[in-house]
Amino acid sequence: MKLLSNWSRLWLPIYLIVAAVTLTIFVILYGFMVNTASFWISLLTVLAAETALWLYVEYIARHLDQVKRMVPGYLLIGTVLIAYFILVVCYSVFTILTELILTIYITLHMITLATALVFVGIGLIFTKSTAKHEQDSHQQKVSLHDLQLRLKKVQNKVLTGGIPEGTQFESEIAEVLEILQYSDPVALPAIAQQDRELMNEVNALDEELTRVSGLYAAGERPSLEPVTQRIRELKQKLKLRNEQLLALKSR
Repeated sequence: MKLLSNWSRLWLPIYLIVAAVTLTIFVILYGFMVNTASFWISLLTVLAAETALWLYVEYIARHLDQVKRMVPGYLLIGTVLIAYFILVVCYSVFTILTELILTIYITLHMITLATALVFVGIGLIFTKSTAKHEQDSHQQKVSLHDLQLRLKKVQNKVLTGGIPEGTQFESEIAEVLEILQYSDPVALPAIAQQDRELMNEVNALDEELTRVSGLYAAGERPSLEPVTQRIRELKQKLKLRNEQLLALKSR
């Protein structure tokens, strides 16, 4: 893989040299058939196969990290392209004979191309499906990471908000953070709504702390029960979320 990346600037010249050599070989071997359909079919299919291989190698060289995460799909595509190239080269060996059976020759090329496209399509579907699954998982990880960062900001606000029971609240929030730290970040779609509700709970807790802190700053003595209730509900919803996720993944 590292070799592909280091040689990324050389692939185009190499491809052009190979294409020129292919053209030269065809002219030398089958130059007398240049006015026949079989000559051009053989030449163009070999050049097309070489072009496909060049594009494939060029893509891998530019997207190494993505390819490493989805090796089976790209391996299938590469295998199909190499097999197609070998087949069309083998077909070209019989260019002289194909003038006698041109229809069969064209049909054979069409079947080979169609088969190759089907398998390449399967490989592309597999890689896109894998990429989508990876993207969804990544988004879910970011969501829980954002939730953790948001809750840590609320924890800091408890300590600096001038609330008498701030130390106790900070300890309870630390317990929620510990549960969150060991929660499964790769959630199923059925859990996404609960993750959003968890973020709403954290935002509601933040607003409640802001309100209480403001009242204390004004010299009042507000009830702290709403803050305690918010923390309790947040902890319960997080535990419920993890239990449901575990149940869904065990089916």
